[in-house]
Amino acid sequence: MKKLTRMFLIAMTVFAVSCDSNDDLIDDILGDEDIELMVTDKTSKSVTVFVSDLEAGATSFNALVDFTSTDASMRRLYITENYFGAGDEPYDLTASAGFTGLDTKLDGSIDLERDYKEGFSFDIPFKVYDTETTGKVVYTLWATSGRGDFRDTDKRLAVGLGTITVDYGGNNPATDVKEYTTKLFYAPLGDGSSETFISMLDGQLYQISEGEEYAAFWDFGYYYGGQSMASFASTADYPQLFDHDNDANTPLVDVATLVGIPDSELNEVFFSLSDMDFAAVTKSSDLDGIVASTEQRINGLVADNVVEFVDSYGKKGLIQVVKVQGTFNQGDYIEVNIKVQP
Repeated sequence: MKKLTRMFLIAMTVFAVSCDSNDDLIDDILGDEDIELMVTDKTSKSVTVFVSDLEAGATSFNALVDFTSTDASMRRLYITENYFGAGDEPYDLTASAGFTGLDTKLDGSIDLERDYKEGFSFDIPFKVYDTETTGKVVYTLWATSGRGDFRDTDKRLAVGLGTITVDYGGNNPATDVKEYTTKLFYAPLGDGSSETFISMLDGQLYQISEGEEYAAFWDFGYYYGGQSMASFASTADYPQLFDHDNDANTPLVDVATLVGIPDSELNEVFFSLSDMDFAAVTKSSDLDGIVASTEQRINGLVADNVVEFVDSYGKKGLIQVVKVQGTFNQGDYIEVNIKVQP
């Protein structure tokens, strides 16, 4: 992902010949950090890293850790890791980041002799775990004026505490929403050839006849009923509207039967009418207040309706109805704008 910090590149070479001091480390700021944690004296600072914001497949991220002391000499840097609430444990850079020769004290803290008594700026790598677990990994960093204690952050505290929270599965509230504008869902044709279903992954519309390879992408579709009128339904609860065998004597079938996949593999989406201001929603956090309903269909849609929804993956969003054209004939459609959490 990012370049390895010069701090630790030098650590791997310098300490091969001098392994009793970190004084020769160069604390250059390389400018390619993912986050910055800047702490002065005994103050608390926190930053959060959302794994969803990192490059796909990232195995680590770089943090610029800048510590300044105005009234104490920093001697050691302590780092702990709390892995998904399992409790604080010493974070071993040698084991986690693969560094060798890094000068540490016997207790595992990093030696900060001479050059770093009053301040330092280090690029420090932190591991990104390959896991499907949803939750948080928390790193705590502090500097001491002498021998500290991994279990007692107050012991000889000089600078800190700094906290880096890595959010696995969460959304950055400052991230812009995804916007899919001017989408035309066409009324479903019996043979499934109309562009009737949409994926919130990329906003693409799909013909249901495209088959099982795409079925996992579909989140919800459009239809027009004699009593329900313009309607949306999740793929898992879409009405039986499809002719799968060209036989007028057999009943129409649902999505799963037409495509040939189990019902359990179809996505659920839960809808309700909303009084939210569609235009005012710009950030992911603007949608946090939406609560999933129990309804996988919403009927009687007309222009200017705003519909809120929650999908199978917990993503929340809004649908703004722009226009309803016609009923259930070929070429009839509903025109919408959509905003959804990334």
